[in-house]
Amino acid sequence: RSLPNAAARPRRAFLVRLSPWTARSEELCGVSAEDLLRRASESGWTQWRSEPAGRYTWIPGNAACLGKERALNRLLICCRQPDGPRA
Repeated sequence: RSLPNAAARPRRAFLVRLSPWTARSEELCGVSAEDLLRRASESGWTQWRSEPAGRYTWIPGNAACLGKERALNRLLICCRQPDGPRA
């Protein structure tokens, strides 16, 4: 449930669907789960670290997620950081 909108601008809604890593996930990403974080780093894609410990990183699953045009679905993948918490 949400509270009444007290802002002058309309709200933006979004939907989050969670799923385990599957063969379909790998097909959509184009790489294995192990290679996904490396590819995102090498490509300079935006990454969002979890707070406060930084154990996890959310990264785009593929280049289509980074498009400027409006899209109903964008594949974001949550990966455990191999280097552990950030300093």
